[in-house]
Amino acid sequence: MMSIQEHKQTGNPILVQKSIFFLLAIIILASCASTANYSAGRVKVIENKLDQAYDRWQGTRYQLGGDNSRGIDCSALMMLIMKDQFGVQIPRTTDLQIKKGKKVSPKFLMPGDFVFFRTGPRQLHVGVIIRPGKFMHASTSQGVIISELNNPYWNKRIIGFRRFL
Repeated sequence: MMSIQEHKQTGNPILVQKSIFFLLAIIILASCASTANYSAGRVKVIENKLDQAYDRWQGTRYQLGGDNSRGIDCSALMMLIMKDQFGVQIPRTTDLQIKKGKKVSPKFLMPGDFVFFRTGPRQLHVGVIIRPGKFMHASTSQGVIISELNNPYWNKRIIGFRRFL
C-alpha cells in the first residue's frame, strides 16, 4: 500500500482524495463506536438522578414564585433539579430558560432535556424529560407529578425543547 506522500508524487489526486476520505470515515466510525457505551451509561446516570429528584419533590404543591418544599413553581423546580442533581446553574424563570441551553429536535430527546409549553397567551410552562414520552413538572393542579408528552393537552402546547446537560 502506498503512503499519501507517494500518492501525491504519482500525480493521482483522486486516489489521494479517496485515501483521505477512507481514513476520515474510519476515524468517525471509531469515535461513534467508542462513545456508544458512554452515552448509554450517561443516560442511565441522568435517569437515576431525575428519579432521585422526583422522590424528593413528588407531590410538592404548586405555588407561583415558590422555590422550596412548601410550594414550588415549574421553573424553580427545573432550576433546583439542575443545580442539586447535576451542578448546573440555569436561569430562574421559564422566559429565560427557554432562551438558554441548546435547541433539541424532538427525535433526539434524552432524559434531562427540557420541554416548554405555551399554556396561555402570555404563559409558559416547563418540565424535564425523565424517560421517553414522560416528563416531570410542577402542575398547577396536582403539584410535582410525571405526565405523558402524548397527552392531548400537553402535546398540542409544546413549543420547544432545550438541552442543558
